[in-house]
Amino acid sequence: EFNPGCDWLMVTASTDKTVKLWDIRMVEGRGSALYTLEHHHIINSAYFSSNDHCKLLTTDQHHDIRVYSGPDWGRLDKVIYHPHRFFQHLTPIKASWHPLYDLAVVGRYPDNKSPHHQPGETNTIDILNINTGETVCQLWDRGAPGIKSLNRFSPGGESLASAMGYNILIWQRKEVLQEKQEKLMEKMRGEVSAHLDTPGVARRPRPRPPPGKMAAKIKKKLQDL
Repeated sequence: EFNPGCDWLMVTASTDKTVKLWDIRMVEGRGSALYTLEHHHIINSAYFSSNDHCKLLTTDQHHDIRVYSGPDWGRLDKVIYHPHRFFQHLTPIKASWHPLYDLAVVGRYPDNKSPHHQPGETNTIDILNINTGETVCQLWDRGAPGIKSLNRFSPGGESLASAMGYNILIWQRKEVLQEKQEKLMEKMRGEVSAHLDTPGVARRPRPRPPPGKMAAKIKKKLQDL
């Protein structure tokens, strides 16, 4: 990935357990990386922060989410424990940034063999404060119990798209949903009002059959029972 604020700075994540930062103007071979960040496990992803471009978020294939800061990219700011281990039939889990705040979103894959495991853990989507390492929010729905390997916020941060197996999930804040529902209801009321105000579309009462005919109809139905 390229740094959004510096078009010559590129980051790569590798199966050799390293993350490397490159000045693409000066690449002369494998040994010409500006920084080599060693990890304990294979790396799934490395992303620059969206809001200020001055932080780097890495996700390994086990339980570490790391945060580095520039311009000295070799400085490790935070290591956050988070269960997201590798499984061969599962898309590698990758933490990604919120577009406006120092928050990361990542799918959880509980590990009951870990000393950090808590009874009752589920396959939630976790939103982390990368400055403190705390989980500030968890998303889960009983209709979507699977592991959400990939999660991305919309550019404004109002919506979140999650990949779960063959499904795409869309999450939105309650305020956004409520606003959309109110606008839809207002539009529908306007359409109904305009329809009723149009000449010639007044609702006419349905003609009722004569009393004798109605009684005969009811009597026939009773006889058929």
